[in-house]
Amino acid sequence: MKLRIQPCMCLLAMAIASAARAQGSFQNLGFEAAHDLPTQNGFVPASNAMPGWTVLLGTNQFPDVFCSGVSAGSALVSLIGRNTSGWSNSVISGNYTAVLVAGVDLSYPHDSLFSAAISQTSLVPVSSQSLRFRLGSYSSASDFLVTFNGQTIPFFPLATGPNYTTYGGDISAFAATTGELRFTERPISRFFTVAYLDGIQFSPEAIPEPPAFRLISFLALGFCIQRFRRRLAVPGQAVERASTRRQGGSSRTHFVSLMTAIFADAAFASTTSTRNFHWAFGSITPT
Repeated sequence: MKLRIQPCMCLLAMAIASAARAQGSFQNLGFEAAHDLPTQNGFVPASNAMPGWTVLLGTNQFPDVFCSGVSAGSALVSLIGRNTSGWSNSVISGNYTAVLVAGVDLSYPHDSLFSAAISQTSLVPVSSQSLRFRLGSYSSASDFLVTFNGQTIPFFPLATGPNYTTYGGDISAFAATTGELRFTERPISRFFTVAYLDGIQFSPEAIPEPPAFRLISFLALGFCIQRFRRRLAVPGQAVERASTRRQGGSSRTHFVSLMTAIFADAAFASTTSTRNFHWAFGSITPT
């Protein structure tokens, strides 16, 4: 029986791998595949500026990308390059960076606000544990949203660069799944928000736990251990503990005070090192 099952399993695995290859993989994640761009700023087809990506303003697909410039208030998706006057220093890596601007659309009544998004439908690599990307220093990270097949992928900062912050989110649940990956900048904190996006990649490395989460877990564990030790104490020790408590205060109070101080120090270090640390949302202000 085993001799029959093993060849069948091998054939099934080969079929799954073949199907995955046939579905393709995400492309142009660094926005370096741009071609036939104008020498001056202007609109070009999205297929030229951002091959593989679909542009959306609000819920509507938009056919063009604005090159060599950034919107001053209207909802728009742009592509800036090293030769873009006034914006070359905002390029995060390589030659090009995508810019998503959420804002108004004057063609609609009452100056309606619209989000700006780019999306791509393909197969998440089988080995993917995390999705990582870079947002420029002047991006409104609190208004930025990452989704896969409509499900939000929470993200938080991992590292900082000269003009960007690297963020990461857990995407392991979607490994080997075909679906739509979408990046959206939303006009939530104010009517005009911007996201400079670059360096998207699927990584086989898992996202580390946030420092604050680890500290909270440590505090909870320490508190549980203390309560467990109190329950195991012999009755004679209860009188001694009561006397000590009257003289010097509760040991639990000292423990909680100590852990709170440790947590505050570590949280301050975390916010300093990550430039205003936030879990899945929060603004990053350049220093």
